[in-house]
Amino acid sequence: FKSLQLDGRMLLAGALFATDYDDYQDAAFVGAQFTVGNAEKVELRGAELDGQIALSSSLLGDFAISYADLQYARYTRGMCYPGRPPDSPDSPGSCVLDGERPNNAPKLKVHAGLQYQKVISVGALFIRGDWSWSSEYNTSFSADPRLMQDAYSWVNLQVGYRWKDFELIV
Repeated sequence: FKSLQLDGRMLLAGALFATDYDDYQDAAFVGAQFTVGNAEKVELRGAELDGQIALSSSLLGDFAISYADLQYARYTRGMCYPGRPPDSPDSPGSCVLDGERPNNAPKLKVHAGLQYQKVISVGALFIRGDWSWSSEYNTSFSADPRLMQDAYSWVNLQVGYRWKDFELIV
């Protein structure tokens, strides 16, 4: 959905999504060698909401939140992380990764930003601050629990000048 609110000063947009992948190719490095695995089924379920609001003629805020649950519904020949024994003698070196999440796939991400702009005779000066947060996620192709990236936040601050198609940011 997309919606204008507050006499057009606020834009809201949202989406629900569900996607099923059959024969999902999962790329990985085994030592220094690149390999591609094949997960039989991967499911993605989620929702997104984002918006912008003009708090005044000079002050603009924006936000976004995304929930994306991506996981292997069936992956019987996934990579085993070091120290994990294979799950089946029929498939040496393979582990069942059903219910695990592909690498670099956090479930939740949040963002909020605020920008102040002052128009002057030769362009515009602005200052912008952004905060973002990501939930934890696995950085390993083999779902190694030792390679979890903890949840984290980061902050950006920009000061800049705009003139026509030129922008200088510090």
